Amino acid sequence: MSKKISGESKRKKIAVVIQGNVGGAERIAVTVTGGLDSQLYDVTYYLVGMTDENCYAIEKFIPRQWKVHHIKKTHSAILLIKFFGVLFKERPDTVFSTTLYINGKLLLLRKFFPNMKFIIRCENYLYTFKSKQLNLIRNTYKNADLIIAQTEEMKEELIDRMHIDGKMIKVLHNPIDKITIDKKIECGTNPYPQNAAINFCACGRLTRQKGFDLLIMAFSIVKETIPNAHLYIIGNNEGPRREYFDVLRDLTSNYGVLNDVTFLGYQENPYIYMKYADCFVLSSRWEGLPNVMLESLYVGTPVAAFQCIPIVERIINDGEDGFLAEKENVKSLSDAMTKACKLGRIKLSFKLCSVEDFQRIFSM
Repeated sequence: MSKKISGESKRKKIAVVIQGNVGGAERIAVTVTGGLDSQLYDVTYYLVGMTDENCYAIEKFIPRQWKVHHIKKTHSAILLIKFFGVLFKERPDTVFSTTLYINGKLLLLRKFFPNMKFIIRCENYLYTFKSKQLNLIRNTYKNADLIIAQTEEMKEELIDRMHIDGKMIKVLHNPIDKITIDKKIECGTNPYPQNAAINFCACGRLTRQKGFDLLIMAFSIVKETIPNAHLYIIGNNEGPRREYFDVLRDLTSNYGVLNDVTFLGYQENPYIYMKYADCFVLSSRWEGLPNVMLESLYVGTPVAAFQCIPIVERIINDGEDGFLAEKENVKSLSDAMTKACKLGRIKLSFKLCSVEDFQRIFSM
């Protein structure tokens, strides 16, 4: 008579290796793994962080039933050894990661762990990466069991430029963590001053990619026709982001909007700012798939957005739930902002993948 296997031993072990900051890739990773059935899965998060106070901020979004470990971000070779140690000791059934910096290192270790499944997610288009990064993708991504592409165009890039078998790639548009968003909005109130101002909101890492410099220039033009406009920018402005923050502050002074732009820093509840804004602005030079734009549309706020990637045109119905602007064209963005803030409350019409769509990949 065979020995009965305990419920604990039957659970699949999932190791989620992500950066510790609250970025779009990290939020997606937690959204799709945090809700896995605890009777079927045993999820452990390994957060890779620097030394600033918000280096492990994503931990606040991780459900309490799951284990969390911190890994200090260090020299690549040392980090590779740390990852090897984790996989060797824990022996997860599946390893899941979402950014090139971590994807490549984990896939370099694939040959040592042939019985593990490695699932990775692409966070950006290939044209945004440097040659060294492209070589890493070319040499490691073929080792994955499954690659998640955020858009159809991203999948085609991997097939055409990296010569990866299309059967290894699955397109899954980012899901929205509706439960968390609804809870955050329910427990929050309108954060804006109760005056007649027209409030514009933007959210993201303070990096050149997010185009906040272009946004400030566009906003200075908006002020010419909407004198009572105010711009709020959400994003950590400390530590490694301080230098770019100083550049943006100088820019507000140079363009005469110093008193009309508020840098809010990192916010645990950015959704109340999105919901109660008159317009959300996506000023990115490039994106993978802009989560903050999808979240803003979900809470009913119209969007003014650069056409930075093709899917933006499929998400926004121009004139209905927002307005599109020519990529990196400041005047075009200011026109979109001026028109979008007059739309009032809208409804998201773009069909997103569900959390369940993502979770099925762990049972394959």
